[in-house]
Amino acid sequence: TCPAGRKSMSETLLIIEDEQLLGSELVRHYRRASWEVVWAKTFAQARSQLFERDLEPLVVLSDINLPDGNGLDLLDEVRQRGGRGEWVLLTGYGEVPDSVRAMRLGAFDFLTKPCEQDHLDLVINGAARGARARRRLLRLRRIRAGHARWKDASGPELRLLRR
Repeated sequence: TCPAGRKSMSETLLIIEDEQLLGSELVRHYRRASWEVVWAKTFAQARSQLFERDLEPLVVLSDINLPDGNGLDLLDEVRQRGGRGEWVLLTGYGEVPDSVRAMRLGAFDFLTKPCEQDHLDLVINGAARGARARRRLLRLRRIRAGHARWKDASGPELRLLRR
């Protein structure tokens, strides 16, 4: 369950990409792979999805250099506000200071364009596994602390709670 006002988006991939061709290809590919995809073409659109529409994506695939802002700045703001999704940064400008900053902000990975689709799929799937595990752990902590109900736990979570 989600707190009031929050969208339940357990399998949502937010793609932040200003290049029309690449963005539309990524959206098509990941929808075929059964993801619920939200595409933001600008920093402002991504910010609106995350903070005004309360989108909680499982994974964010973000370009760094956007026409109206920087993906790393958005990641920084998300982390400061307690956002938990995994972030994969994909950029045409793979500079060392950006990759260091991304890792310090807790990004799952930092990739340079062009990136083979098979490799990107492996990274996105790995990020999703990590995000799902983190969500389960947070749900268990909320149940143990009395902030959620036992019925909100799944089978594997119930086994862990009984320990």
